[in-house]
Amino acid sequence: MTRLPPTGLRDRRAGQSLIEVGFALPLFVVLVVGVFELARLIFTQAALTNSVREMGRALAIPSTTGAAAIDAFNRTAVLPGTNTGTDALTIRVYSPAGTLLASQTGACMLPLSAATCTVPARTAASEAGWVDATVSYQFVFAVWLQGPQGAAFTLSPITIGASTRVFIE
Repeated sequence: MTRLPPTGLRDRRAGQSLIEVGFALPLFVVLVVGVFELARLIFTQAALTNSVREMGRALAIPSTTGAAAIDAFNRTAVLPGTNTGTDALTIRVYSPAGTLLASQTGACMLPLSAATCTVPARTAASEAGWVDATVSYQFVFAVWLQGPQGAAFTLSPITIGASTRVFIE
């Protein structure tokens, strides 16, 4: 025959469990949210890399127009939001000897559009060589993950980038 502990002891154990859950649950939630934000950061980096590669491939084809290259970037760019002051794309076309033949005037701001981004025109002299495309993007963590202003756990934005070099044959 088992004896039940006195009533007061059972109540104290239940209260102790509640306190332990109160300490452990917030830490667990922060850990899970951090994993989701890290996954979102990695996904954004992969999407950015893929987008700049697609644009580089499009620019390496002689018959591609600037609008088609911008469309190639925008089709694959899945970015959670853009910061027009910090996000930028730079495109340069080089000769086989490494001489800069063309580049756009100023950096193109994300999201790309034909009205705001002038893709350098390919000339007969640039039928060989390579195209360099570089993009920088400021990743901002989710607002609900941020603490109040001045809090010790406020996460500042991270600048991520991707670049590609595609040879023109």
